[in-house]
Amino acid sequence: MTHAGNTVDAEASYHKLQRIDSVCDEFERAWNERSSPSIDVFLEAYPELPRPQLLFELISLERSLRHRAGESPEMDEYVRRFPHDKAPVELVWCQATELSFAVADLALPVPEISLAEQKTQRSDQRELPAKIGEFRILRELGRGGMGIVYEALQESLNRNVALKVLPLLGRCDQRQIQRFQNEASAAAQLHHENIVPVYSVGFDDGVHYYAMQMIDGYDLSHYISHARSLVESKSVRPSGETPQLAGEATVVGQPDRIPEDDPILAWHSGITGVSYPSAEFVEMMSGKKCSMMVNDVLLPVVQIGIKAAEALHHAHLLGVVHRDIKPSNLLMDHEGKVWVTDFGLAQVQGVGALTMTGDVVGTLRYMSPEQPLGQRVLVDQRTDIYSLGVTLYELLTLKKAFDGQTPKEIIRQVCFDEPTSIHRLNPRVPDDLETIVLKAMSRNPDDRYQTAQELADDLKRFSQDEPILARRPTLMQRSRRWIRRHLVLASSAAVAVVVLCLTSIGASGVIWNSLIAETQQRRRAESLLEKSEGLRLSVNSSLERDRNPGLALALAIRSAEVSPGMDANAALLTAMRSNHELKTFSPGTEIADQVSISPDGQRVVTTVSRAYFGGGNYPAIESDPMTGQTLRTYDDGTAITSAAYSPDGKLLLATSSPSRNLAGNDAAPASSVHTNATDAVPTVWNATTGAKIISLNDASLDVVVGTMFSPDSQRVALPGRDNSIRVYKTADGQLDKRMIGHTAQVIAVTFSPDGKRLVSTALDQTVRVWDLESSAELEQFPVEIAPRPEQTAVFADPDRLVISTNEGTKIVSVSSGKQVNPQHWPESVSAVSRDGRQVALHLPFGTHVAIRDTLSFRLNAGIDADDSIVSVEFSSDGRRILVTTVSHATVYSCEDGGIVAQLQGHTGSLRAGRFTPNDENLITTAADRTV
Repeated sequence: MTHAGNTVDAEASYHKLQRIDSVCDEFERAWNERSSPSIDVFLEAYPELPRPQLLFELISLERSLRHRAGESPEMDEYVRRFPHDKAPVELVWCQATELSFAVADLALPVPEISLAEQKTQRSDQRELPAKIGEFRILRELGRGGMGIVYEALQESLNRNVALKVLPLLGRCDQRQIQRFQNEASAAAQLHHENIVPVYSVGFDDGVHYYAMQMIDGYDLSHYISHARSLVESKSVRPSGETPQLAGEATVVGQPDRIPEDDPILAWHSGITGVSYPSAEFVEMMSGKKCSMMVNDVLLPVVQIGIKAAEALHHAHLLGVVHRDIKPSNLLMDHEGKVWVTDFGLAQVQGVGALTMTGDVVGTLRYMSPEQPLGQRVLVDQRTDIYSLGVTLYELLTLKKAFDGQTPKEIIRQVCFDEPTSIHRLNPRVPDDLETIVLKAMSRNPDDRYQTAQELADDLKRFSQDEPILARRPTLMQRSRRWIRRHLVLASSAAVAVVVLCLTSIGASGVIWNSLIAETQQRRRAESLLEKSEGLRLSVNSSLERDRNPGLALALAIRSAEVSPGMDANAALLTAMRSNHELKTFSPGTEIADQVSISPDGQRVVTTVSRAYFGGGNYPAIESDPMTGQTLRTYDDGTAITSAAYSPDGKLLLATSSPSRNLAGNDAAPASSVHTNATDAVPTVWNATTGAKIISLNDASLDVVVGTMFSPDSQRVALPGRDNSIRVYKTADGQLDKRMIGHTAQVIAVTFSPDGKRLVSTALDQTVRVWDLESSAELEQFPVEIAPRPEQTAVFADPDRLVISTNEGTKIVSVSSGKQVNPQHWPESVSAVSRDGRQVALHLPFGTHVAIRDTLSFRLNAGIDADDSIVSVEFSSDGRRILVTTVSHATVYSCEDGGIVAQLQGHTGSLRAGRFTPNDENLITTAADRTV
């Protein structure tokens, strides 16, 4: 059914998207030329474009570019720059809170949130629901890693609760739902005075939720942050006065509170206020003379440790390991009572594991060393003891135990470095208290307290001035650790001692022999230590190679540093083979925006961005991917912006398209969009000789895809300038078939896998299927054009179409004309596997990819990328999928979504990524003008 009345609106929306795309290309080009482009200038230059959408795109682009340059842009900066456009600014940061775990050479600062929280989709911007189950929603308290927290009234008991929900069931994969249910069930079975109690768990109208007690107070991360700011400014409030934050008025005599609408309250348990550290605590931390005994000042900190440890011991006895203890998950109410919250990453005995192979859950700065190294067998209750120790360290020093700025740096510090001495950072902390904290933070789990109750008991002994059980490492233990970290220096020192002794004693043969034997024993011991540590790192590198090559390489490098030898060298060479560039070359002077690979994998052709249209002669360049040598150029006297090889590799279809209707009016009718003969004219070339076969002036084409060729390469189907579909013979360019039926511009045409049918997408808001032999229309489906028109309709097999629109994605049968999947999927189609059994989907500007089975419609895997997605492609066997973002090219398993390989090397944002035909290598292009 044709919606002719909406044709002009559809065309206008489509061309506005095209214009915004071209503006972003122009902005990035100016940035790469170091012209310091201004977002304000671009907004003023294009007043006809919708400001919120254009601003969103420009801020997203500038944010990525600034990250590549080593900067750390904050949301508050953009809120100040655009005070009247707060919504688009906040949406950028909502879309950008996902961080994939990798230890490659990242330049991004590490957010202080857990890795699982960083992966959470925060695109749900619906209005507050009026009611969920028996809970009447009063207001939103915040959005966290595993859902949204509301203040709600439980009508049956007339009490206020914190209601945590996991909304939009259709956008959550099974792991997210299972983790949410795990959090609720783990917390619900724990009944302890220092664990936030769960009142009820339920499911209502597609929404999972659970209700918990409202806690009026603050979390310890806010306490630490505020105490740090007071100490650094050396501002101690007089008795009876309340501190005043910059830009915030406070009322004398009222409890110190942060405004309820402040974004720092967006965490999981519904806090409604914040108290501040005592004046005595600030005095002590700033080095001033304190009016109280140090032990009395630190008693609240010790009590926090005692109560948190006892709560964790209760959880451990019931088989629950929290795995994400950190300051923001410890709450303090206004009566000074500590609460443990957020069991979203808990490991529950008897419950199936939710962590997939290669996953690392938790927050890097507070992880125990066994977590990032993947030693799963060691992740037990002692990991919570370690994390609580790190939290106490931060409370006592107001400094982070590990201050690295990238994941790689933090992991290295956690696994191999000792934190700065507490006494050095805060000399007033008693030795016994430092000993307790350092024992809890021991890198070796066997050296820690073995239960959380042991930690609580030792803290109680300290608070009661009784002898503690923890002991500082002996001189021998400290020496052994020092030797492990400084093997070369230790060996040199040992040799120096031997030489000195020999020189001093001289003639004593007995002592000489004794010293020689001692030196040899020491060297053997040191050698064994080196080999043991090196072997452990080599084994871990081998285990991680398939799951995360970046981590495998980091471990192999460390192994080679600690213990050079055949095992370490073999591990390093193996890891390097999985993490290196085969070739880097620049096919031209401009940015290669698109890349097409010949079926034999021996040639690649690159084209420039449509932003270059009309700006000069930019031919398509064909290169040898293994040598980088230019084989030939396809020169049409203008800027060729898109090209693809035929299935037999003998032909090349290319087009020269402007930056999405740069010269046209946004609301222009379809018939006037392409009027110039050089505007988007497709051309067929001989890919063997480089000779032009024919320019198809009656056709119009923006983006070339390989399925515009028939499977036998004998025909090519293109959109006609007269709203028709035109099929040409590739041998001589003669018109073979012409299909008429669309009432507006056709923007995409592709062949079915068997070459007997065509599917076309047009701005009359229809997708139509045609029989090639008779040119008859077989079926039509109403649509809303997707952001990438060439992917609006894709054949899964000769009878089934995957149709993607602004409303979502559905699978339809051509023979029945009906939708076959039970419900629309919310995302847009990104790619279809070669056998048609799998489809990859993601939201525009999103970072989450869903892989679904096109026959059973089940979700095979969910993938969370680390940045905005550029392109998605299945391997030829359908077992792997390449997700290219602006910062990385990452290969994932289609079975479980685990990382197979993550590769980087470009210095500019990536533009495209492709598998080679044999699936063994990848080819990427980027804004740094390299392939």
